[in-house]
Amino acid sequence: MTFQDRGQSVSSLLALLRSAQDGGGDEDEDAKAGPSSAAASSVPSRSQPAQAPQPMRNSQLSALLAQLGPSLPQSAGAASSAPTSASTSGSSTAQSVRRSGFAGPSHNILDPFGPVVQSRPSERVSEEAVKSKDKGKRKADEMDEGDRDEWSFTRCLPALTELLRDDEFVKELRKMKKDQDTVERRLWARMEKIKADQTAKQAPDRQIAKITRKPVPPEKVAQWERELKALLHDLFVRHVLPSLDGLEARQTARLVELGVPGLGGKADARRVRVRRIMGVLEGALD
Repeated sequence: MTFQDRGQSVSSLLALLRSAQDGGGDEDEDAKAGPSSAAASSVPSRSQPAQAPQPMRNSQLSALLAQLGPSLPQSAGAASSAPTSASTSGSSTAQSVRRSGFAGPSHNILDPFGPVVQSRPSERVSEEAVKSKDKGKRKADEMDEGDRDEWSFTRCLPALTELLRDDEFVKELRKMKKDQDTVERRLWARMEKIKADQTAKQAPDRQIAKITRKPVPPEKVAQWERELKALLHDLFVRHVLPSLDGLEARQTARLVELGVPGLGGKADARRVRVRRIMGVLEGALD
């Protein structure tokens, strides 16, 4: 079909539309001219004459559209399909909105904050606080690990209590106590032997004084006391002090290996602190 033929078809289509409009106007005038017949008929009967010329006009329009060629129906079909798809999408959107409004929450929608049951900020805050507290405590212990031997007695008490709960530690304390008792008994035996030797040395003079019924001269008694004191001093310097110092050094080293704090530091502060710590350890063995 040429461009001129298509233009003629369009002109004929427009003419047909005008004639259809003119025919519709005549039918309206006829309907107004006969009010008696329209009033006598029912409501459904009045709608039927208005719809009667529709098939004729539709057939005429279809014939004219067929003459215009295949391009016009395709464009008309695309135009008609676009509203259909738009109406379909609109209806589906409305249905989804109604479902979301009345059918409860949709399971396909992700909650950006997660389930309420799994959200426990208080527990997370408490766990973080405990972790930070433990971390600070460990850091403080690591910083104080270098001067552990110089801890005060009050600070040593919790550590001593924890150590005394260990059976192996208590067993080691009993062993050290046994070694200490052995050294003390040996030193005591040597001191008693010195006293016995001095008593045996003084026996003849005391026997003579008893026979003669005369007291031992005071000068002689003072001499015996000076001799005994010198012998005991010699025993203390030569044997007692080295033995006790060696025992203390060995036991202190062993206690440090076992984890007992507060056994170091300067001499003045250490003496009192070590004595109190040893008192606690010995008291636990009773």
